[in-house]
Amino acid sequence: MREQLKKLEPNAAYDHLTLVGHSNGGDISMFFAKEHPELVSKVITLDNLRVPFVLSDKMKILSFRSKDPNFQTDPGVLPTAQQAKQDGIDIVNTKFQHTDMSDRGRIP
Repeated sequence: MREQLKKLEPNAAYDHLTLVGHSNGGDISMFFAKEHPELVSKVITLDNLRVPFVLSDKMKILSFRSKDPNFQTDPGVLPTAQQAKQDGIDIVNTKFQHTDMSDRGRIP
């Protein structure tokens, strides 16, 4: 995918990626960051539920979490408060539901 993007936008910095994703997209972003930490500088997730956070003080992570009883985060995905502080991970708990955090192209 990176090689395809380079054809479209050859001047972008592909070795300092910021990945953003909601739910499974957040999981894919976190997985990519774990597999290729040398390419990722930031990850922003909106309620990813399955893939554990990358624990590294070299990567900035911001995660917005829902307050949705129907979408529960798997055990071990979120770092402990101590791990988050140590690695500079910001976790923001919101009042929103899981699906409220997505962009489905709807106008309210």
